Amino acid sequence: MKYIYRINIFAVTLPFAIATLGVFNQDFLIFALLSTMVTGGLQVLLAIISFYKNPKEVHLYIYSTLTILFFLLWKLYPNNEAIFFLPPALAIYHFNIIRTLYKREKKK
Repeated sequence: MKYIYRINIFAVTLPFAIATLGVFNQDFLIFALLSTMVTGGLQVLLAIISFYKNPKEVHLYIYSTLTILFFLLWKLYPNNEAIFFLPPALAIYHFNIIRTLYKREKKK
């Protein structure tokens, strides 16, 4: 769980770290936006690994359901910009799930 936690921290901070370089060159802002896709991919992969390690964790099921819902809504309504609040909310929710699982495992 420690490695999952560290990879998750890296995935979440990557877009912000690249965006801070946008102060020097605005092209980095585009790379920061593109790196959010890497963050999403890593978080979905980490969620699958977390499922394997913690199959009874209810919050992982909620996260997966919301992620699937986002992609279904995106497919059904591709021009609707209202659904794009979900990825940042999902990233924060997933970060909190991983952090909670890490702290719970650390106490053992």
